[in-house]
Amino acid sequence: MNYAKQQLFEEVSDRRPMHVWNRQVASMIQAVDDLQALLPALMDASDALSPIDSKGRSGYLIFTPRESGQDIWCYPDAIEVYDRAHKFDPFISALLRGETGCHVLRDVAPPDFENSAFYHGVYSNSNLKDEVIHGCRVGSTFVVVGRLSRELLTPVEIEAHRNATDVIQAAALRVAHLLLKTDQSKFFEPIRPVESALAQFGEDVLTPREQDVIYLILRGHNTESISNQLGISPNTIKRHRSHAYKKMQVSSHGELFSNFLESL
Repeated sequence: MNYAKQQLFEEVSDRRPMHVWNRQVASMIQAVDDLQALLPALMDASDALSPIDSKGRSGYLIFTPRESGQDIWCYPDAIEVYDRAHKFDPFISALLRGETGCHVLRDVAPPDFENSAFYHGVYSNSNLKDEVIHGCRVGSTFVVVGRLSRELLTPVEIEAHRNATDVIQAAALRVAHLLLKTDQSKFFEPIRPVESALAQFGEDVLTPREQDVIYLILRGHNTESISNQLGISPNTIKRHRSHAYKKMQVSSHGELFSNFLESL
């Protein structure tokens, strides 16, 4: 992570400590085999990227376009209008064009979008002004995670979402995989038990003590907690973490979490 991105993450940390984000990502890891638990954990992780307030909330949309309509799951349930109006959604249009990843409403909305019936029906009537989404696709199934906001998202919030998109995307892809697990051989290898995967992660390059530190990081522990668990000093923990990150070619908690989810 470059210096500018690190500064932005520190700004977010001042309002929403990054240990909250780390804890939510650890929750996603623990729920990686359970769709019913993974979806709310994914929503909580998305919410952790914004300040604690009542500006909005995260939601998800899962859909499979078909010629005769579409199969669709969504949260919050109030977005029932989607089955009829999805063709007017600029995010969905971008995804159908193959533009997966992180998008902000102002970047994908067409000119004069705020005067459209769709904007008034989905946003204005719910006192919403802005949204950022993470969209991915597996086969014909799309998974969209969105942060809905009653105010315009700040540059810091948008950058936090963009920096975290690898982790959110990995979890969203996992949701799609779980939905398609009856035919999972097309998309991924059989799932290893999460605890076993945690214990084995990085074993080919890390020392046993470095593995211990990485295991506890993935379980949501901070430096002080790891120090207490292993009975070694915080500075030693930091040194092990630095060596482990270098060996695993990652530079942040986010990259580590993302790599672990991809390894599954």
